[in-house]
Amino acid sequence: MTTVVLTARRVPKTGAPLSECEDATSPLPEQSGPRSLPAEGLAVAVADGATTYSYSQEWANIICTEQARQPLTDANDLMTRLPDWQAAWQQEVQERVAEMSWFAAAKAEQGAFSTFLQLALLPDGTWRALAIGDSCLVQFRKGKPVHRDGEYPFFPLHTSESFAEKPYLLPTRMDLNPRVTEHIRETHGKWRPGDEFLLMTDALAAWFIQEFEQQRFAQDQLRAFYTSAAEADAQPSAETPASQQEVTVLDPRLILDTYLSRYRPISPSGASALTGVDLLTPAPIDLDATFQNWVEETKMSGLLKDDDVSFVHVALKEEGVHA
Repeated sequence: MTTVVLTARRVPKTGAPLSECEDATSPLPEQSGPRSLPAEGLAVAVADGATTYSYSQEWANIICTEQARQPLTDANDLMTRLPDWQAAWQQEVQERVAEMSWFAAAKAEQGAFSTFLQLALLPDGTWRALAIGDSCLVQFRKGKPVHRDGEYPFFPLHTSESFAEKPYLLPTRMDLNPRVTEHIRETHGKWRPGDEFLLMTDALAAWFIQEFEQQRFAQDQLRAFYTSAAEADAQPSAETPASQQEVTVLDPRLILDTYLSRYRPISPSGASALTGVDLLTPAPIDLDATFQNWVEETKMSGLLKDDDVSFVHVALKEEGVHA
């Protein structure tokens, strides 16, 4: 039986509360964890609502919620179901119109827009993905990005330069639907136990691809923020000789120790809040807070733009088999 370990994390723009984050994920961050791969398959998704339009957060949430209820099979399925999703957004906004100023109501009439990226995993060892916009997907095998058919490993964008272009987004306005089909991208591939997938909204995807182009190991940095169950199972078995381990993955606990050492609680007196008991008993790790700290630090370095930052990580493993 194949087990799937899912991790979802979301961080809002600098200074904004999480409630204003316009990214959406499926699963929700609180639904992260292991589960068996169902007979009908499993789908995950990310969506990034456009900040310049009203109620884009609601639109991104509707997209991820609806695909979670019934994953899409292909572009035709998206176009068939899109009007129902748009109607759900219209109904949600109309319920608030009476409370809006005339300016807000006029802006809401322009509609909302969002990226959309879905990954569907099937029990037969195949996967398919569908995207519109600049949220990106990458598959890993033995710690390395998979180049399908000699192409770039990223989908739907291939290079960091691609993010300079304004992407076409999924609209709430039905009159724009005739143009949607030409902007949908689809791809597919095969997976094996031990493989990983990472879905990222544009800010994180642009950083990740640029790191890859500079031959830096972005995956090792993010690994510290994946669900702990996935981290533990991703380690090579103690029974496996080092000579047979094709790729040595940096132990995520070492990465975590580096980051957490910067963000330990400080007492009012300015001294570390750790006690003698704390030194003997490891404190629970808040990976959401640690990831947010990493995001803010990376923004300050200029490597990550100030935007909502979200990802969904998928780790596949066979029961009783270590990666």
